[in-house]
Amino acid sequence: MITLLYKEAEMIPSQVKMVSEGKLTTKHIHTMDRKLFKIWKMYTNKEISVNNHLRMCRRINGPRR
Repeated sequence: MITLLYKEAEMIPSQVKMVSEGKLTTKHIHTMDRKLFKIWKMYTNKEISVNNHLRMCRRINGPRR
């Protein structure tokens, strides 16, 4: 859990930069959070596997191509 929180904290400077450049808004962040919590709930309810959970999170939170 601490490792995950550390990784999340490492992304803050890049998110702040994206917000200041207008590439990321708080609306985007709230939308991503809702999607991630939905995926987490699916995983904890054993509706999806670990691999599917990680893949779905990567699609939401990963770098844009």
